Amino acid sequence: MDVINFISKDTKLPDGHVRDGSLYGDGMPHFVDGPRIHEFLQEMHREVFAGREGLITVGEMPGVTVDEAKLYTDPGRRELDMVFQFEHVQVDHGPAAGRVPSSSSPTTQWTTQRAFSTLRSGRGRRTSTVRALRSEGRRTML
Repeated sequence: MDVINFISKDTKLPDGHVRDGSLYGDGMPHFVDGPRIHEFLQEMHREVFAGREGLITVGEMPGVTVDEAKLYTDPGRRELDMVFQFEHVQVDHGPAAGRVPSSSSPTTQWTTQRAFSTLRSGRGRRTSTVRALRSEGRRTML
């Protein structure tokens, strides 16, 4: 389920903070992991998925942390079976591009805490990045 952690929002619909030089405010604090997200996911599980053998529920959740993912996937809560996010696609951007991920990198955080993030996604790496890494003799995964 795409961006499933966006299904609950602050019903007051407040304006997001507008950063200097930006035209629009950042509304994410008002709709990501909103106040009724767990209630809604539990209702969806109960009304749609419960009792249907062989189904696995998977939720894509931008910005989800390892601790939040563990909560969403706790079998006793009956919300989701799996969660994935795309933080790892940023590993080849910025000043650290091409370096071994540090202990604070998203990929390292997810794997060392025995949680899982998607390592393959619909968002492929840029061809120029793959070409550059291969020219250095490094293996790449698309």
